[in-house]
Amino acid sequence: MLKIPQKTEYVINTLLSAGFEAYIVGGCVRDMLLKKEPNDFDITTSAEPQEIISLFPKTAVGPPLPGWPDRTTDRSTR
Repeated sequence: MLKIPQKTEYVINTLLSAGFEAYIVGGCVRDMLLKKEPNDFDITTSAEPQEIISLFPKTAVGPPLPGWPDRTTDRSTR
């Protein structure tokens, strides 16, 4: 059985402890089901960008993707 890396567990547990949902998603799930070693781990969460920044102060945040709302300041998309 493949193990989730300690750093990934830390991120998920930090989000869960703060009351947010957090899930491992993407190709890593597929790879684990196929018993392959994932190259990376993707996490999705119910936390908003500013909430993530407050939980992980060393987080680097870039601009939103083209066509996506800037949810760090615009709450109208909720």
